[in-house]
Formats: sequence, C-alpha cells, structure tokens
Amino acid sequence: PLGMGALLIQAKDTFCVRLWLIDNSGSMQTVHTGTCDTRWESVRSGLCRHAELLHSAGMLTRIVFLHPPRNGAPDSITLGQGDVAASRQGLAAFKAGLQAVPGGVGNICNAIDQLGGAVSQLAGRSARGEHPCNPRMCIAVRIVTDDVTCDGDLRDALRNLQQHATVWPVVQLCGRIDDVEHCAEWHDLNARVDIDLDVVWQGSEEARRMRASNAWLCYCDTLHCLRLVGSPERRLALIGKGQLCPTDALMLASLILGRADSIGRHIEIGAYDKAHSELAEAATGSPSTTCLSSGVVRPPVCARSLAVVHGHTT
Repeated sequence: PLGMGALLIQAKDTFCVRLWLIDNSGSMQTVHTGTCDTRWESVRSGLCRHAELLHSAGMLTRIVFLHPPRNGAPDSITLGQGDVAASRQGLAAFKAGLQAVPGGVGNICNAIDQLGGAVSQLAGRSARGEHPCNPRMCIAVRIVTDDVTCDGDLRDALRNLQQHATVWPVVQLCGRIDDVEHCAEWHDLNARVDIDLDVVWQGSEEARRMRASNAWLCYCDTLHCLRLVGSPERRLALIGKGQLCPTDALMLASLILGRADSIGRHIEIGAYDKAHSELAEAATGSPSTTCLSSGVVRPPVCARSLAVVHGHTT
C-alpha cells in the first residue's frame, strides 16, 4: 500500500542510527506450548530479514547481543554503513550469532542502561559535529526479549534511554501471548503517557490480536516490519493499544493507505462521512496484503467494516 511505502522511506530519512539489543539469554530456549519451536527459533528468521533490509537500504544499525554468542560470533555488530563490504561482513556476523545456542541470565535493565550510555555518547558526538546525525538526533531502539526475568526498574531504564536524544524504543516480545510470564510490566509501560514505547508481539500474535480488537485492519508483514525496524510515525503504536476509538481508527487507516493529510482535514472539521467515503475510495484501489495469522489475502483496510463499527455509511 502507498502509505506503508512512504513510511519506509520516511523511516530511512528520519533516524540517524538504529540500536538493537538482542536477548540471547537461556530462557530464549523455552519451547512454545504445543509446538517444537523455541522462542529463539521463532524470532531468528524475522531478525535476519529485517537486518537484510537495513543492510540493503543503507540504514546504519548497531546490534548488541545480551551475551557473547557461544559460537564465537561477535557480540557487537554494525551494518548499513557507507562501506558496503563492511556492512556485508556485519550482516554475516549477525547471522552467525543468531545460530548460536542462547545461554546466560537475562539482565535486560542493565543492558538498556548501557544503551542509554551509547545514546549519550552519540548525542555528544553529534553536538560536537563528529557524527553525521540529522539535527534532531533521532534514534530508533529495538529491544528483543522474552521478558522472563527483570533485574531492575524498567521505567527508569527507559527514561534514561530517552534523556539525551529523541529515541523511539520498540520492545519485541518473543513467543506467544500465553507463554510469556512477565509481560504485564511492559504493557503497563506501553500504556503510560510519560514514556514513548511500542510493545510488539510476534507477527502472528499481533495479527490475532488485531482480528479480535480491530478486525477492519489486515495485519501484514510490511506493517509488522515497519513497527519493528523503527518508524517515526508514532500513530503506528496505536496498533498495540487494543480497540481503537473512531478517530484513531480513521487516522491509522488513512495513514496506511497514504491519505492521512486529506482525511485528516475531514476529521478536523467533523466531516466523518466524507472521511469514510474517501477512505473507501482509497481502500478499493489499494493492493491486497496477506494476514500474518490466517494467511488470507485481503485489502489492508476494510473500509466497510470500519464504517459499520463506527456507525457510518460509505
């Protein structure tokens, strides 16, 4: 869809660097209930695809494993920099690290504090003109964890992360909703207004949540990728907030379809019938997407469903 493509371009232009923290502690070897796959195995392929995207697009990304991989792969990797050969080597090193068996204790808060130190150093270098960051010093942070243990105050760790620059943190919780033991604190933080945060489950889990709370939206791989690689569009985080109110649902749908400006003007003056009518027109001409939970190919936004839910006709 047009809107998602524009958001990917915007993401490249907005963030000067991406920081990934990968939890490879022992709990990631936990097997999902009713399957033969571990939490680690379920997240590896997506991490590889997203790293390949960042490498190909030249998006500077620094990746840190929580523990040094047991197969000798480096625990700190850089890819997407101007040197294509070096970026390719970084991508290969990251893939090698993903093949190592996880192990060690999950000390996420301490690792987030260390990321905060890295952000502070980048901000200082940017202020001195030593780092090619954009003027707003925007940094996307992705934390991949199963959140089974907590070694400190998550709120303080995240606030420290956001002290020195504009940081947009995304937490990817590995596994299935009914498998993760201590996810409540992350979601409590996600609901707070004083901390910018998007909490994201695995793609199929997010798609199931969407079908239950916002059935008008087709949760596809591109949308999932946008949230995880880091998008400056904060409204994408609304996806993780449960059932959306009519205005938020309209704005999110128009953003996905590339009509946010024009439909937003209708919403500002209360012309909701016109907003739904334009949304229906945009949805009709939009390419279909594949739902990550059902595998069904359908439009990214079902305008009729959205209109019925919110009491409007199209």
